[in-house]
Amino acid sequence: MANVEADRREDYTEDGTVDIKGKPILRSNTGDGELVPLLWGMCLITLAVSVPALRPPSCGPGIKEEECDKHASPFQKGVFYCALYIIAVGTGGTKPNISTMGADQFDDFEPKEKIQKLSFFNWWMFSIFFGTLFSNAFLVYIQDNVGWTLGYGLPTAGFAISIFVFLMGTPFYRHKLPAGVHSLKLHRILDKAAVKIGGSRSSPWMLCPVTQVEETKQMIKMLPVLLTTFIPSATLAQVGTLFIKQGTTLDRSMGPHFEIPPACLTAFVTISMLISLVLYDRFLVPVLRRYTITPEGSHCFKE
Repeated sequence: MANVEADRREDYTEDGTVDIKGKPILRSNTGDGELVPLLWGMCLITLAVSVPALRPPSCGPGIKEEECDKHASPFQKGVFYCALYIIAVGTGGTKPNISTMGADQFDDFEPKEKIQKLSFFNWWMFSIFFGTLFSNAFLVYIQDNVGWTLGYGLPTAGFAISIFVFLMGTPFYRHKLPAGVHSLKLHRILDKAAVKIGGSRSSPWMLCPVTQVEETKQMIKMLPVLLTTFIPSATLAQVGTLFIKQGTTLDRSMGPHFEIPPACLTAFVTISMLISLVLYDRFLVPVLRRYTITPEGSHCFKE
């Protein structure tokens, strides 16, 4: 009987995650507010490039010269930049949460799920680069040759569908119980380390669990990584700016009827990243596991 009870306990997650109702959850049933502003921004920018009243007149072959001299009105500029800022706010709420919520779906106390969690980040990046490749190779061509309405309408519709699919899985997600603001926990630990106070006071600012201390140490260890990524990040920014500008000066024609849009040239960087991620996750990591005897395969960021 005791063995049965122990087996039942092992069927539940041990990392403190709960379901949407706050109840303990079975591993077999799970694991598989910021999205709304981002969707609003995508819809607004689609309207800004589609509705004639929200954009300046088109200019090109067959358009009268006096029409090409008309610039966007302050109202049209306001709508366009408002859409961009809404997208920026929505993106700021989703980018740091998608990967962390995905990681919460794996139990670190279960060896199999711990390995799956390490592989999750690789395939999460793979999905991002795959979407980037689709946008660089397909959407850019549509925007240049078909129209901006369809070029922006497709990603907006795709994003709406992804939100629907995401919300459909809400009952099956694992949720971390709220435990305060992480930055306050970090400040409390640093404050306790800097000030030595006598007595046996039981204020939460005077007591820090070992897990919070370890989390703070890991955050401090990440600071050198942040500093060393400044230069690579600045270099990567050139791909979407200077690289495209240089592409406009190249002969991009492939036959008499097809010309590669300059923005599509960034797809070469994306393709190299996709290939590298697959090789790393499927070939390099298993080899490293044999030598390091660790689930992650390498000793990066380990004490």
